[in-house]
Amino acid sequence: MWIDEDGKELVYKPSGHPVIGGVYAMEIVRDGEKITRYGDGEYSHRSEDAELVARLEAEDRIARVQIEQAALARNDMKTSELDKILQPLLDIAGGYIDPAKREALAAYVTRRIHTARRRP
Repeated sequence: MWIDEDGKELVYKPSGHPVIGGVYAMEIVRDGEKITRYGDGEYSHRSEDAELVARLEAEDRIARVQIEQAALARNDMKTSELDKILQPLLDIAGGYIDPAKREALAAYVTRRIHTARRRP
């Protein structure tokens, strides 16, 4: 994101590793409502406006968390064959209010997994 002289926030995809709150020199051409940016911009210095830098850092962190959460949600929507096989067991475990019962069931299943051997 960048902020023009009028305080308008604009978005572009920078190259490299931009500095949050950094001031970059770049060529901007305005034609009415159309704005064109030429080049990637050259780092000049860090903004002296601490409040602006803090707001931009907060927005950057929020955006990164939202992207991560969206990726996790997409992965959670994928159901593997193992998930399908485990679902009946998970339904049973989910019915127990007492955590000790869930732990006992988990211990039982873990023990069975550890002792499982493929038989010809």
